[in-house]
Amino acid sequence: MLIALNEETIKLHLDELHDGSGIIYDSEVISIDNLEIPENVKIFGVPLLKIVRELGAKSIVRSIASLGASMVILNYELSVLQDVLSQEFKSFPKIVKINKAVAKAGYDFIKKHYNNQFDFKLKKLGEKSRYLLSGNEAALGAIKAGLKLYSAYPMTLASSIMHYLATK
Repeated sequence: MLIALNEETIKLHLDELHDGSGIIYDSEVISIDNLEIPENVKIFGVPLLKIVRELGAKSIVRSIASLGASMVILNYELSVLQDVLSQEFKSFPKIVKINKAVAKAGYDFIKKHYNNQFDFKLKKLGEKSRYLLSGNEAALGAIKAGLKLYSAYPMTLASSIMHYLATK
C-alpha cells in the first residue's frame, strides 16, 4: 500500500509496487492522468485536502485521513487507529478530537466509494501479539536478534535510537 500526498511519491515508488498493490492518493492535489500505473495496481483517489479543510483541520493531518482510509482497505476497525490517536496525543484533547474526526472521514470516504475493492487483508494477530512501534522502538528487533553493542555519535539523527536502547 502506497500512500501518496504528492505526485512525486507515486513517481518515486511506482516501480516498487507489485500485483495486488494499492495507491491511496490525494485526488485534490494529484492528477494521475499522465502516470503509467500498471493495471494490476488498485487506485484509491481520496480528496484528503478537501476532507481536512471541511473539518477545519490543518493540511498536515491529511496523512491521518489516509490512515483512516487504509483501515477500510486492509479490513481493520477504525477503533484501532482511534485508540492509537488517543494514546499518542492524550495530553492534547483538541488534537485527539480533530485527528479522530479526520480519520473517520477518510474511513467513511473509502467505505462509501471503494469498499471491498482490495484483495489483500491484514490478519489480526490477537490482543497478546500486538505491537505498535515507532521507528526507534523497532530497534527492539535488533535486541531480539542478539544486539550486544550499539555505537553512534550522539548528534546524529540516530541519537534517539541510542537513547531508547539505553533504557532497555
